[in-house]
Amino acid sequence: MFNNLVGGIFDARNNEPFVANLGGAAPVFNNLGTFEKTVGTGVTTMALLFNNTGTIDVQTGTVNFTGGGTGLP
Repeated sequence: MFNNLVGGIFDARNNEPFVANLGGAAPVFNNLGTFEKTVGTGVTTMALLFNNTGTIDVQTGTVNFTGGGTGLP
């Protein structure tokens, strides 16, 4: 589980996917702060459970949320 807390900034600076692990509990990304993509004109895929109550700011490229979750665009 990853928690981006209020006031925090997580910047996906690439076009690589964030994927589920092989075995164990499914990964979860909880965004209460700002999730942004500022580098790369391709696609960043979030293939894990993504719960959002913060801000999603895609400045370049695309972000696909394929793992489900809440508060998604």
